[in-house]
Amino acid sequence: MHVAVIELICACVRGCNFGRLQSRKLITVEVLFDSILSEAVPYLLRRRYLRLLYEVYIRILPDDTNDVIDFNTEKMYQMMFYVIYEDLRQYARYYQGLLSPQSPEDFRDNETEQNRKKAIEGISQKSVEDVRKRNTERTRQEMDNFKEVRQ
Repeated sequence: MHVAVIELICACVRGCNFGRLQSRKLITVEVLFDSILSEAVPYLLRRRYLRLLYEVYIRILPDDTNDVIDFNTEKMYQMMFYVIYEDLRQYARYYQGLLSPQSPEDFRDNETEQNRKKAIEGISQKSVEDVRKRNTERTRQEMDNFKEVRQ
């Protein structure tokens, strides 16, 4: 829910000076910095906070007459160094993990998943066949009953 609200604010603010002014009343730059720098905040939420910081306080619109954020603050330096710089340093490991060959356990997990899907498909196929057989049997019994009643 919280992530959806942050994304909604970003969408409302994008390209709208009035929306930026209103969101600055809702969320101060100090709160955004504290949230971004907090170790307890997950990466995906931190990413959305960075987007909100950019849209509300950093991005300059053509009709913007308000002050932009001061980049010479200690919190801005901490954010640039501990968050953005560290993420840029770690991206090579991320890509290595994506490109490295898979381990035998990964293939085993994939085979297990495929076997599970086949089993589910088999069960659903059997249940469809069982329903057809029961319907056919029920129809046959009803026809026999109908014939007996008519005779």
